[in-house]
Amino acid sequence: MIIGLANNSYPEQRCITCIDNNTFVNLKKKNLFLYFNYIESKLFKMQPNFIFKSIYSLEKYRIDILHFFNYIPITKLKWVVSFETAIPRIRENITLHHVRDGAALPARNEKTAKILKYIVQDNCIALIPLSQCAFDIQVALLSRYPEVEKEIISKMKVVHPPQQLHVTEKIQYNDKVNFIFVGKDFYRKGGAEIILAFSELFQENMINADQVTVTMIGDTNSKHNYLHGKFPDDKEFYNALNAKISLMPFLNLHQSLPNKEVITAMLQSDIGLLPTWGDTYGYSVLEMQSCGCPVVTTNVRALPEINNEKAGWLIDLKLNRFGEVIIDSAEDKRLVREQIVHSLKKIVIEAVNNREIIAGKAQEAICRIREEHDPVDYKRIIEGIYEQ
Repeated sequence: MIIGLANNSYPEQRCITCIDNNTFVNLKKKNLFLYFNYIESKLFKMQPNFIFKSIYSLEKYRIDILHFFNYIPITKLKWVVSFETAIPRIRENITLHHVRDGAALPARNEKTAKILKYIVQDNCIALIPLSQCAFDIQVALLSRYPEVEKEIISKMKVVHPPQQLHVTEKIQYNDKVNFIFVGKDFYRKGGAEIILAFSELFQENMINADQVTVTMIGDTNSKHNYLHGKFPDDKEFYNALNAKISLMPFLNLHQSLPNKEVITAMLQSDIGLLPTWGDTYGYSVLEMQSCGCPVVTTNVRALPEINNEKAGWLIDLKLNRFGEVIIDSAEDKRLVREQIVHSLKKIVIEAVNNREIIAGKAQEAICRIREEHDPVDYKRIIEGIYEQ
């Protein structure tokens, strides 16, 4: 089949172009809204609207179906959309799920109502939320639009992304417990809390360089954490972290590595780390599990769907009903950080003192990837959707 894309970045490669017997056409530069978004971002610092409308006819590409990630197309072609939070992903809905329990959802707006009408049309054959969490957020949005609610929900099917297995049995390389963290958005994904936890354990003589290694791959210049809202960390906090990094002989920090080297590092590690403040899904968890690394994650968003106490460890944070951390004060932020650091320390000590726990969880992690993210099964499901 010839599949049209609105973009071809990591989410598309993870969830669409991974089915390599299809031909893909990237229509990004044909999208009128690409240019509207660019102008609005430069002039008004506005968030982009994930809408697609071709500048001219797409007939010459002989497209069988459009499969977009997050983008809603305005078209007569047959189309499918995979999404990670909710659609339409437009400025009016972008904070839909960032509400305290008991607070009202954003009011109905006519722009959303207009776009939802495109989903009801027959040429929209399916919506594919990546997780049950995304499904639930979408249902909450649709509750404001009862005239289309039931019909759109009937088109929704949760399909988790595929993941190739890299091992069928985990090999333990040495007597040390090797931890690994991978996250481009270093601080949002819990990089600071990892440094704080291991630094405290080292200072308390609970661990040493003969017992552990910690490999961290991520951009430490990526300091913005949207979950912190009006309460970001300050320069003194980052300076203190840098001082702690310099005192830990077992920590290896890389700003980035090629994907092949990242996978090699995962294969040589025992435990993955993603104590994130917020993530729409958590692809790195699947990658680490596929390498036989049980993962330490928080319980935000979709993470409890792809991680559990059999295959890893979950840090239990206080969340709203959509699985989001809500920070309304400096005290909120302090308490969340304290919980992440405390839980990490407890898990690290448990793992260092009992390697058998790691081995058991590693095998469970491999099994869940095989059973729940098999690329062959994923291809069959997606091709079945295309044929509807």
